Amino acid sequence: MDGLAALTIITGLNGSCKSALVDALLVAASPAPGDAVGRVIARQRTVARGVHWLWHRSQRQDQSEQALVAARSSEGWWLARWMERGASENGGTCVEVTELAGTDADGYPPTDRPGRPARSGLMASIDSAERLLEDRQTDAPVWNVVVTDQNKYVVRQDQISGRDLAGTWRFVKLIDPADVRPLVTSFSEAERGGFGEELDALIDPLGYNRLKIMEDPGGGSFSLYVTPKGSVPVPVAIAGDGVYSLLQTAIHLATVPKGLALLEEPEVFQHPRSLGPCARAIIGAVERGVQVVVTTHSQELIDQLLIQAGDDRAERIAQFTVSMSEGTLHSYRLAGAKLLEARWTLGEDLR
Repeated sequence: MDGLAALTIITGLNGSCKSALVDALLVAASPAPGDAVGRVIARQRTVARGVHWLWHRSQRQDQSEQALVAARSSEGWWLARWMERGASENGGTCVEVTELAGTDADGYPPTDRPGRPARSGLMASIDSAERLLEDRQTDAPVWNVVVTDQNKYVVRQDQISGRDLAGTWRFVKLIDPADVRPLVTSFSEAERGGFGEELDALIDPLGYNRLKIMEDPGGGSFSLYVTPKGSVPVPVAIAGDGVYSLLQTAIHLATVPKGLALLEEPEVFQHPRSLGPCARAIIGAVERGVQVVVTTHSQELIDQLLIQAGDDRAERIAQFTVSMSEGTLHSYRLAGAKLLEARWTLGEDLR
């Protein structure tokens, strides 16, 4: 998939690897790849031992020893391998994530020339990945991620990287509608960043007034509240799944000051009427310089994104339709004027 844009929309049938692409981008773009690998595994909530299935399409039949994956970021290549041996005292599986320093003149890591299995950067064969591991510099930082059967993880960094991660820790953020953690902390951060009025404006057309953090009945805890027009404040968590999903997307986007934001199907639980505000939040983040990658099954959301962006900013949008055939990922790209023509002139269904 070449040609990711300021806003990249990924569509395709179920099982076409949209979520796998999001996971790969999360690992490749993260300044803390050990944590990113742990997050990828931890979000497989319905799989008892997610680490065993993360790279189950490896070309090696014997999965008991190790499987490897290489991912590329703007600063180099990461190599991850999990090992049944090396399990920690708590019974978890150890995942080693290594930064591969150095590329050749054409931007490929050592030994990985065109034609070798790892060229795409998303999946490496065992042989290719092992050659990368052998050729890596000895001072490359290594993170050990211990993952338990319940997909909980702990990251241990064995070597400290020379880079200062403090300013780039939020370089990549995954926004998953299945994540139902309270929004209080994220909203406080967004409000301090000056996004309070912008968030209020998003929910006004849906019949709600100002967002506010309030003490819960009985005291001792605080929640994010929203007020339906003509009614009393209620916690956002019980205002409706659609309202929660919209606010989750908007609030988390407001806390991404730069870098990359990954959105998994933000239309989940939302009525088509609320997709306009959702699209405004996404386009607003793009205008602030955040690169956004969104997966979706919603033609209504795609339409709203094109409308909110306007024809003059269409060159900043790319749409990929992806499919999986016999283990190979295929993609078809539309961008700019061709994307507008396909939707508005030809009436194509872009999903």
